Amino acid sequence: SSVPPEESEESENGKYKDNGAGAPNGDTNPEGTSVSKSGVSLRDESLGVDTGVFEANQFLIPLLNAALSLDNSQEKCLIAEGARYISFANSIYYWSTQDRQPWYHRGIFNRLDTTHFNSDHRGRAMKASSIPNVEEQDIVYANYEAGIKATPFAVVLDHAWQSVVVTIRGSQSIDDFLSDLALTPVELDKCSQKYSFDGAGKFAHMGMLGSAEWITDDLLRVRVLEKLLSDEGAEYKNYKLRIVGHSLGAGAGSLVALFLKHKFPQVRAVVFEPPGCTMSWNLAEESNEWCTSFVTGMDVVTRFNEKSVFVLRNEIITNLARIRVPKHVVMNKRNIDGFGIDAVKEFLSDALYPHNEIPDSPFVKSVRTFIEKTRSKENVVGLHIPGKIIHLASESFSLDVDKDKSETSDKAEVARDEETGGSDSVKKEDTREYQTCWAKREDFQYIVLSSHFLTDHLTSTICSAFQGRMKAAGLSEPYSDVLE
Repeated sequence: SSVPPEESEESENGKYKDNGAGAPNGDTNPEGTSVSKSGVSLRDESLGVDTGVFEANQFLIPLLNAALSLDNSQEKCLIAEGARYISFANSIYYWSTQDRQPWYHRGIFNRLDTTHFNSDHRGRAMKASSIPNVEEQDIVYANYEAGIKATPFAVVLDHAWQSVVVTIRGSQSIDDFLSDLALTPVELDKCSQKYSFDGAGKFAHMGMLGSAEWITDDLLRVRVLEKLLSDEGAEYKNYKLRIVGHSLGAGAGSLVALFLKHKFPQVRAVVFEPPGCTMSWNLAEESNEWCTSFVTGMDVVTRFNEKSVFVLRNEIITNLARIRVPKHVVMNKRNIDGFGIDAVKEFLSDALYPHNEIPDSPFVKSVRTFIEKTRSKENVVGLHIPGKIIHLASESFSLDVDKDKSETSDKAEVARDEETGGSDSVKKEDTREYQTCWAKREDFQYIVLSSHFLTDHLTSTICSAFQGRMKAAGLSEPYSDVLE
């Protein structure tokens, strides 16, 4: 029989090897500007400054780390756990279209106290039908208030996995995106006194920290978790506590788990596509104990942090300095013959000067000056993905465009009609196959411009990836067979 992840020994493949400096696998400085093992050159001698430019082909096809095995009971359980809880992370989002009435589950909408809804969300409710084996009465509490800190969430009973699940919504409103942009690292020393943990020298993303505090305070105010799990006579004392979220909800969820540990020591966060700017390295390493993060493909959000944005910006302006043909030629070259790696490389070799042969010019001098001036604005504290990381890596990294769009278009049309009432939010069915691999935080330090670096962030893509893995394992929803 399989053992739940928190009750068994950690898988050898899931361990991070620390060289004594806090950086796994021998990289000398996770907060610094030199990551030589990744093949990254952060100094362009032709410009005379550290630009952060790296060779894109080093990261276009990510190196696969040790794969999780479906023959290993613990690792199979981890994958199944992700496949189960992505449904909860997906369900907390709201569905509406321009032309039709919003989709919502009327029974749950009537159950909830509508004072928790503001004008941004009124008339919408949780899509509970997307969670197999979850009934209306299993939603025991929900707060759908939304604001700069206020983040909608719900407390749901999952009897199939014997868990109480707190599912937190990701970014959807303008307020959510303002929270996302609050990149300033905030030390946790003050809130650590409030939630009884050691926060000295540990930092978190300001926006996600605000959301996590708001959610935790609301949970503690209504005492819904105590009533379910720990009070005398609580009906679900033998249930586990899981914090689930996607995107902004993933980052906030990892912190909520930290804040609740003093009351619920066995709490774990299972999060999907957490931003790459969630918490400082030391806290991220510590969170291996209570958090598992799932990252899909080339998702840009998981690679988004201040350093990666600076590197991408510097790469773009440096490549502008490298162009040796009129820029309109580059802009008009939309269809490269064959649209494959070789064709792209050939075009770039003709269009760009090599890094060490860029001729001096007023523009190059201005680039050099701009990079030097803006470097001083970078935060000293770097922020990273939380927890142990499992990468859902696509087994197909072809740059070819879809060769047969007719079948995909038909399936997408059916999906729009049946699932979203005609919404354009579902564009096409993801037919890629995925492998589940252990990953390291430094695997996600740089943004990779890919044809699917945005769609890999969608919950529909993640659900499809997990469904493929569960089909390969011979499991069907709710995947609780792994617990037997």
